[in-house]
This record gives sequence, structure tokens and C-alpha cells, in this order.
Amino acid sequence: MKTCQRCSSKRVFSVTAKCSDCCCVDGPGRQTTDGYVPDDIGIGGGDYVEMQWCLDCGQIQGTWPLPGTELDGAEPPGLDPATLESGTWVDYHARVGGPVTRRARTVGEPWQLGNGGWVVKIEGGSGGVSLDALSAPS
Repeated sequence: MKTCQRCSSKRVFSVTAKCSDCCCVDGPGRQTTDGYVPDDIGIGGGDYVEMQWCLDCGQIQGTWPLPGTELDGAEPPGLDPATLESGTWVDYHARVGGPVTRRARTVGEPWQLGNGGWVVKIEGGSGGVSLDALSAPS
């Protein structure tokens, strides 16, 4: 049973909701309508809203504060493609802004996608991984 990180209550509930491409998120100076759940604001990502909250104090459970997000106009997380070399040790986050999933080394140089995003291969994976899902080892 999960314990609330703020008030230590045992009344912590989990929510998982599939909203497909119909997520609407409002924030300071920004609105996203009919899209995916942003994966960098601590409530899930992709097609799913996933979070836990305390029924006693209302605290959404997670690691706070979150780094700046594209949604709030801050620099997105991730590594600089100009300085990332093949063989660099990185921490991989299966969910951007989430906990470290595993440590790996990059394979080859990063490349830019048509949408402007950057990806690189990492050991033990197939295909490219977004640089937003990587961080310098902690």
C-alpha cells in the first residue's frame, strides 16, 4: 500500500485513463487540445493519464518540482545533440521527466527527425531514443 509523500496517509489512490488523442491540457500561456497526454508534466504520457493522489490532503504523488517543459515554454529536458558523442554514458528515462529506468551508452551520433526532434541509439535498444528521454548520469 502506498503512503502519501506529504501527509503519510494510506488513502492514496491510482488513476489510469485512456484518452487516446483527445487530451486537453491548459497551462500558463499555452493550451493543447485533442492531442496526446504530455509525458513531461507528471501525469502519464501518450494515450494514458496515470497518476496517484491522496484523498486526505489532495497531493498528487511524484517527484516535484518537475523540470521545465515544452508546454510551459521552458527549454525541453534532454542532452545537447551538438556535444553528445558515441559511447557516452547516459541515464534513460522510459517516461520523460520520470525516474531513471537504466544506464546505457550511446551508439553512434544523434540525428534530427523531420519534426525537429533529436534521437540517438543506445545499447540494448532498437531504433532511436529521444534525447528528451536521456540525461547525464546522476
